[in-house]
Amino acid sequence: RAIVAIADVSFYVPPGSAIDKEARRRGNSVYFPDRVVPMLPERLSNDICSLKPGEDRLAFSVFVSFDTQNRILSTEIVSTVINSKARLTYEQAQEAIEGKDQLGSLGDAVRDLEQLRQALTKSRLEDGAIDFDLPEPEFELDDSGMPVLISARERLSSHRLVEEFMLLANRIVAERITEEGIPSLFRVHGRPDPDSLEMFKSMAATFGVRIPDGSFNSGKAITNFLNSVADKRIATVLNERLLRSMKKAEYTPKNIGHFGLAMPDYTHFTSPIRRYPD
Repeated sequence: RAIVAIADVSFYVPPGSAIDKEARRRGNSVYFPDRVVPMLPERLSNDICSLKPGEDRLAFSVFVSFDTQNRILSTEIVSTVINSKARLTYEQAQEAIEGKDQLGSLGDAVRDLEQLRQALTKSRLEDGAIDFDLPEPEFELDDSGMPVLISARERLSSHRLVEEFMLLANRIVAERITEEGIPSLFRVHGRPDPDSLEMFKSMAATFGVRIPDGSFNSGKAITNFLNSVADKRIATVLNERLLRSMKKAEYTPKNIGHFGLAMPDYTHFTSPIRRYPD
């Protein structure tokens, strides 16, 4: 059983209140290399709605039960009070995944989650999800705030673990919204425009990469292409330019599905502290 618990921000932000109006005006938290301009007051985002270890916190939780083949048996979406046992950095969670931790049963739980994560990722890719693997830049600033070094942030299995369970929770919530006919915002992503893909094929050809007709007729085909060029020196360029050829994901009450994730129902609810639509 996996539990994804999200701080119940809505409890503290009444609709139409001053704090709600200001959060809507900001739209989201803004992240800079050295600081964050939060959407909500820090008293909420860093304290009352922060899932701190050893402290009771209001949350909205998705419970997911799996069978021995990692197939979903049942789901439950409920308001909860949780008490977190630990707050791990990505590096600490990575050490647990690699068996280098001293966390005892907590480390065992992280390893169990990672095994389940691998199965979920494999299933999602087989369903046609696109797996772009673009490096995220990491900035080092001097004392005056000027960047002195830009490097690629390593993408760890612990990053993927959190990402995969966020996707799972968002999908389950979206499916429930659809089943019950509840008006809501969906996070949608349309199929790529054929003309944009043709332009990408022409660009790729200038690098000596020939792409046959029909190669991009599905998300799975696009992922297969990305895997086929992963060991080429221009892989990052191709990843980025292909991503730019795709349509942008957007929020809308009209659900057209999410092409990139290969999900007919998808929404965002897992970051209500920093995204107003959530």
